[in-house]
Amino acid sequence: MARSKHASLERRTLVLLALALASLAAAVLGGLELRASSAGEQQRRSFESAEVTLAGLERTLDASPGPPDDRARRARMLSLIEPLIDASAGECATSGALLDVVTIAPLFEAPTSSSFAARSSPRMLPLDRSVVSDVCRLARVGILQQRRFAAPNDMLFIVARGASPSLARFVLLRMPNRARLRSDTLWLLLVPALAVVALALVGLTVDLLLMLRRGRIAIETSLARVAVDLDAPIEPPPSVELRSIADAVAQMVERLKASRDRERALQRSLDHAARLAALGRLVAGVAHEVRNPLAAVKLRLDRLQRRPLDARSTEDVRSANAEVVRLDALVRSLLQLSQRSSEQPQAVAMAPLVDERVSLMSALAAPRAVVIERLGEGVARGDRAQLVQVIDNLLRNAVEASPRGEVVRVRIAEAERALTVTISDRGEGVPEDRVQELFEPFFTTKPDGTGLGLFLSKSLVEAQGGALRFERADNETRMTIELEREPTR
Repeated sequence: MARSKHASLERRTLVLLALALASLAAAVLGGLELRASSAGEQQRRSFESAEVTLAGLERTLDASPGPPDDRARRARMLSLIEPLIDASAGECATSGALLDVVTIAPLFEAPTSSSFAARSSPRMLPLDRSVVSDVCRLARVGILQQRRFAAPNDMLFIVARGASPSLARFVLLRMPNRARLRSDTLWLLLVPALAVVALALVGLTVDLLLMLRRGRIAIETSLARVAVDLDAPIEPPPSVELRSIADAVAQMVERLKASRDRERALQRSLDHAARLAALGRLVAGVAHEVRNPLAAVKLRLDRLQRRPLDARSTEDVRSANAEVVRLDALVRSLLQLSQRSSEQPQAVAMAPLVDERVSLMSALAAPRAVVIERLGEGVARGDRAQLVQVIDNLLRNAVEASPRGEVVRVRIAEAERALTVTISDRGEGVPEDRVQELFEPFFTTKPDGTGLGLFLSKSLVEAQGGALRFERADNETRMTIELEREPTR
């Protein structure tokens, strides 16, 4: 039952090929048989007509014997063969001599209005006389003799029967070969035509089989490649119908690739969330276990700095106090990751906020001869305190990365539903092979950096439904904050 429901197209094509070959054989055999039948039927009818005429001739001559030159006798003989159009009849000796012969044949230059004229025995064609003489020599009383002879242009059908031991009667019927030629020509044209059609059908069927096979192999090969690598190309089959299947497979592969990319992005997001959760748990432990002892150590170091110490001890205390300050900053950054702002998103005018942070950042930029410019304006929706922290971090990174005398630009732009803040500098940027690590925790290219600035900034922006993107183009490093735009009232 399964095979009947899912029949093989290739198997059906093979059946079609078998039927085509059978049709070719039947056309050839049928043509040959019909040709043979046509020739045989012509011979049968010709001999039948000659025999009927011979019987009439025998009755006529037996009923009215007379001399061979009797006009009435010849007229009766001519009337018998006149329906045959082209024929001869008469008496002959069994020795082969022709005794009394009448001939009727088409005359295209007839002396009268009739298209036929009687011919006497001397006007009988030599070939006809020779053939009739041969048949007369074989004639026996009561026994019918038949002979067919192929003349150059005609077919001769002769029948004879002996009237006495020395006398016989005969009828010769001449059939033009052009009638046979017309029949033969018809079949000679028809049979090759049928054969050509059958051969064409065979050729098309074989070509279809090969095309199906090549198409099947192409699709199977492509599917095998795609099963291993979704980026593998789909080889187009040779036929249009199978190519549509290949196109559908290619579309399916594109959808699978899109699903794979979404899955990878989701996995990265889940991994990032998992790292954040793990880091949050770590932060809680660090906050309880490190901050209070760290504060006590700093308090004691501050007391030591106020006491008179020798130069070496003073330098040691100062260095230790600086390290404590750095560790305290690291702990505060970690605490910020585990905290969530309790404020509701609000409208934040970005131009005044950026100008305020630029003014405060000038103390860091002035010694480096770096200028900070702000272009554009707009209103975003978010948490102002967190945005201050993000912009401060990005501005500090840009100023510290800029060569002396360069310009750091802050561009604010509004789109239909979004607002972007792009901070660009002409520093060397992050090595290309480490760009993927840029927003990872504890990644830094600064000797004294904590590696949490960009990670914290990205987390704070995403917590507000925005995005933080990195781009390196035209020898510029661009950090773009994308936020929801405050709707215009």
